[in-house]
Amino acid sequence: MPRQNGRVKVFQQEQRFRTSGGLAVQDITEEVTAAVRESGIIDGIACVYSPHTTCCIRVNEFESGFLEDFTTLLRRLVPAEGQYYAHDDWDRRSTTRTMTGTGERRTSARKTWK
Repeated sequence: MPRQNGRVKVFQQEQRFRTSGGLAVQDITEEVTAAVRESGIIDGIACVYSPHTTCCIRVNEFESGFLEDFTTLLRRLVPAEGQYYAHDDWDRRSTTRTMTGTGERRTSARKTWK
């Protein structure tokens, strides 16, 4: 990657998106393109990241055939009703472990909301 004055240029921008919930697909091409344009960086890598555990970022053509096939696949793999998922079981998810910037592990108990 070309460097200006021997340095690598870094640009960071946070975007927040809200969907209707459940299975939703949102095209974020325009938002990513605008962020890259705003950065002023000509050559490099754009990293799109979501910290949410149930969000999926895919790079794919945004065309109706793909959307229909992908929706059908997800509905078959993850039925909306009548299925038990261990990750939704708060009794099993009693603790959270995190790593701090120093590499220290911390554990905290979660409350079970009823």
